[in-house]
Amino acid sequence: MRILGTALTLALVSAGCTTTSNATPGPARVNPLPADVQGLGPAVFVTNDGTVESLIAVARFGDEIAGVAPLRRRAEVALGDPRLPTVVHGLGDDSGKDGILEGGRLTDVELPQNTYVDRVFRLGPSLSGTGTWCLTIRADGAIARPAAESTCETARYGGAYWSAAPDMWGGINLSTGAATKAIVLPDYPMAASPDGRYLATVTDRLILADLTKGTAKPTVDLPEWRDQPGVFTKDGYALVHDQKLSVVHPDGTLRNLLAPVSEAAFSSDGRYALADDSSGLAVVDLYSGAVRRIAGSSSKHVPYLVVAGHQALVVEIDNPGIDHPGPASASAVDLTTARRRAVALSVPEETDAQVMDPVDGLASLQLRGSGDVLTITTAGTVTLAPRGALPYLPLPGGRVLYRLDKREDALLVADDRGGHAEIRTGAGAGEDVGDVVVAGDHLILALSGRQPPSAETTLVRLDGTGKPLVLYRGAVLASLG
Repeated sequence: MRILGTALTLALVSAGCTTTSNATPGPARVNPLPADVQGLGPAVFVTNDGTVESLIAVARFGDEIAGVAPLRRRAEVALGDPRLPTVVHGLGDDSGKDGILEGGRLTDVELPQNTYVDRVFRLGPSLSGTGTWCLTIRADGAIARPAAESTCETARYGGAYWSAAPDMWGGINLSTGAATKAIVLPDYPMAASPDGRYLATVTDRLILADLTKGTAKPTVDLPEWRDQPGVFTKDGYALVHDQKLSVVHPDGTLRNLLAPVSEAAFSSDGRYALADDSSGLAVVDLYSGAVRRIAGSSSKHVPYLVVAGHQALVVEIDNPGIDHPGPASASAVDLTTARRRAVALSVPEETDAQVMDPVDGLASLQLRGSGDVLTITTAGTVTLAPRGALPYLPLPGGRVLYRLDKREDALLVADDRGGHAEIRTGAGAGEDVGDVVVAGDHLILALSGRQPPSAETTLVRLDGTGKPLVLYRGAVLASLG
């Protein structure tokens, strides 16, 4: 599963790759970068003159690009978040070389033969990957390919996997980028171990694949849990089944940790679980099996749980009914200390909540009645946003950035005190907002037209004041230091 924003970057790709017979203005800096925007380094842009796609480098983001000699001509670039390492595929330019873009700098590399690149997205903490015909890319320039014409994805419950044939799946080591061999599975993996050795999928049973041994073993029954939360931990796969919190070893043996358990949420590193049992909430160390009770929790409330890093968000609803919402409250739990703290947010009465798709650094619950969204960051910041808000990016200073469903003209910043600020992006009709880069108290936005060629890089203030400032036009930001 890709992080939010990947699909939107495809519009940027088309903006860089589309030809037109109409004469268009050349790439240019429209306005200088304001003096109070600090900390930005070198940058590389992709431009298109209607027939040839080129790469232009500047020593510092904000410098002029008009008239700058291209680094490459006729080159494909995997576009996405410009902070990620990505690749350049040479198509017969003067140098005839491929390259890697990292931190706003281009380094020559040799890509595998028959390479095609279209987009880049985050696979792990220091690893990115390209979409169609997968390559894995480390920040140090190491590049690997699982197989010719393969694809790779992030798994919903952690890790990454690849595939080059129907029903064949392999793992990806998130440290090295190396791929493990693929085997036949009945469905796509819902989780992969960080080293890429193990995959987990579900039919009516949990199936754990050991890719080193080439085996896939059915384990515990999960007849009603196609999308059951879980995580790979040090000695197996942790999940709730048959009202037990257990770790299932790939050989099928069980290590039962707590029962009876109705709900659980897991830290993505496989260290902790926050579980609800007949006595209330408890933090379970998945390595040792130690259980620590959370003071003040009660089995009389219906809890909904999500985890970001080692911070958990708990929403409790008192005696809800289908047509009769009950009082709801939110709190946060530090899993490392098993301590709970109140959240200073006013949560409306509710009947229930649902877990939203995870975003890097964020975990969220949506209240079904109001549609409000509660989000927690890995730093423990909890924010509340209205219906239609889509969690996107943690921000400094106890804030979270949200995108808005079916709207490109604005973003939303929510703080941990319940405050909101709507940010105008400057996107007009037919324009999309791509990936967003935080630059101190500002955001750098990539705007692209749905009828290319067109591209703009703009600057907006995080507090929502002022108008969007267009910095560049006719160029797509591909890499930023």
